[in-house]
Amino acid sequence: MPRVFHGNFEFEHELAEGSRFQLSRKLQRINALWAGRLTSLMSSGDALFVPGWNLLNEIEQTTLLEWCGELQLLSQPRMLADEFEDFIPWGWTEGMVLRAESLGLSCSPPSLDAVRWLNARGTSFELEQTFEVAPPGCRRIGSIAELEEHLTSFDAEAAWVIKAEFGMSGRERILGRGTNLQLIDQGWLQRRLTGSGRVYFEPWFDRLEEMSFHYEIAPDGVVRFLGATRLQCDDCGRYQSNQHVDFEGSPDLKSEWAVSRTTTEACAKRAAERSYFGPLSIDSMRYRTSDRTIRERPLQDINGRWTMGRCELERALRER
Repeated sequence: MPRVFHGNFEFEHELAEGSRFQLSRKLQRINALWAGRLTSLMSSGDALFVPGWNLLNEIEQTTLLEWCGELQLLSQPRMLADEFEDFIPWGWTEGMVLRAESLGLSCSPPSLDAVRWLNARGTSFELEQTFEVAPPGCRRIGSIAELEEHLTSFDAEAAWVIKAEFGMSGRERILGRGTNLQLIDQGWLQRRLTGSGRVYFEPWFDRLEEMSFHYEIAPDGVVRFLGATRLQCDDCGRYQSNQHVDFEGSPDLKSEWAVSRTTTEACAKRAAERSYFGPLSIDSMRYRTSDRTIRERPLQDINGRWTMGRCELERALRER
């Protein structure tokens, strides 16, 4: 039976806010603008559900229709049980289970507790310790006072970043430099500390390149490596694009990213043990230390959902 795909790109916001989360018109519009990226995951007969369609202008609607091609585009909620079967969102949340039910569609999500665990910043932080791949200087912070104390030993000119428990694409973070907290958004920091009780401090690394490793975990726990895409970000670490690479066919890539390839698969197996199944993409980084040594950070970001990199990988594999 054909499936219905939905791009809830606000996924991490809902994980952070839970039942308090309200989808704004701004986020509905963003979801509609990005929805076309999901088409590389879809097959003939599938439909793309875009409830924010009416928020797009005529040019944007035309562009989205071009992305869809012969695929169906649904813009209004209605019962779909007679035409479709499965509901497949960008990421699983309680809200997406309710959305599937409202459309009359079946859904088979993994454990929502496992989804939350896998996508939390604290999980990548803890697994970096477990697998002994944590870069120096990373720390979990529970209060502004703790952060101020930590910065007393920090280089006065060095840059750093503080990340919230849930974030994506360079959002839900603040950047700073040295030991002065006066120039950062302390209101943002206090709200995140009040909400989750912790944030995550990292030095700003001298990034050389980034790679996304893509896995699919079956409901029975079998982990399958699908491939890799090179991750392009701007100087501030904001996502720009992905480029497919022939990872398995390149001895140089397999050598340069050996630690990341091994560690990301170990992470995927941990996810399967926690009853997560579905798409998993993990962003890794190669960076240069102050003594010019090149190192890998295998678990920079763990994404238990679809990603732009996975969409690009599927597009490239279909073309091949």
